[in-house]
Amino acid sequence: MRILKKISGWLIFIVFGVFLTLFIPSFFVFFVRLLYGFYDGCFTLNGDFCGAVSLVKSRVFDDLFRDFSGNMSSWFAALGTIAAVVVAIFKDSFVKWYKRPKLNVSIDDNKGDSPCYRNVPQFYAGRCDSICNSFFLRIRVRNRGLSVAENVQVFAKQINTYSCAGIEEKPVDYLAMDMVWANSGDDFFPRIYPDSERYCDIALILDPDIRGFDSRYYCHQQWSGKYEEKEPALCIQVRYPLGSGDHIKGPGRYGLHVVVSGKDVEPINKEIIIDTCDFKSWPDRDKDAKEEEKEIRGKVKFCVYQNWWHKNVRRVKELISKAPFKMQSCD
Repeated sequence: MRILKKISGWLIFIVFGVFLTLFIPSFFVFFVRLLYGFYDGCFTLNGDFCGAVSLVKSRVFDDLFRDFSGNMSSWFAALGTIAAVVVAIFKDSFVKWYKRPKLNVSIDDNKGDSPCYRNVPQFYAGRCDSICNSFFLRIRVRNRGLSVAENVQVFAKQINTYSCAGIEEKPVDYLAMDMVWANSGDDFFPRIYPDSERYCDIALILDPDIRGFDSRYYCHQQWSGKYEEKEPALCIQVRYPLGSGDHIKGPGRYGLHVVVSGKDVEPINKEIIIDTCDFKSWPDRDKDAKEEEKEIRGKVKFCVYQNWWHKNVRRVKELISKAPFKMQSCD
């Protein structure tokens, strides 16, 4: 796509240059004729000056304009030929570029029941009589283009970790970095049609009471150095979980650098900030699901930033320091 943009830019430059080459002389001659024609009536003021002007006009500019006007058909024929060749060569590429899929990444902050941060009841094997609440953090991927976006992928490049005290830890460079699409678990979404949207899971927070039975947390009710028994933990939703468990995080602040791409789609870089420092315990079970969800949403900060420079670590600190950014889209 970048090469096509460069070709389009040079093409416009060449066409504009041809236009200037062909038409500026005629406009120049036409302007001069008007200018000197204005002095045709000046004999009442200065006859000698007007005589000199008429002599120059008749001998120079009249001949120049006559010769140029006689060749106008040839100029237009040449221009038409060049235009036909340009259209024949670049038509298909331009149409493909114009109708290309365009992806937009954000989170829904205007809907109270947005699936971007949904508290979802689920059943688990071995505890079928119990229902636990899983809190999903999801991004919305919308196709604003004119054609179908195929094989769309959300790719996590790196996660920067900060303690709640603001101390930076060693960044995790993933070996398997594909994120999963909501409700399917696939790393590629086959098709996103124009003016439609799909959701991609970024992270999951599971009720600690049921976490010990969930394979996504490696059945760890507590994990030394990560989280305590009753502390909610963040599970980054990578397609192939890391054996080291580096995708499972306790309370803290995290900056996840993701790239959204697909077939014939210009890649989009996003920085997703997740802050769970205030989320120390799961809500009281006496509350209904809506109250439970509202309480979690008030404690978990989730934000999507655009145009991320992933090598600029200071940028992460600046983003995290801008409070509040609870459940908002910042693109």
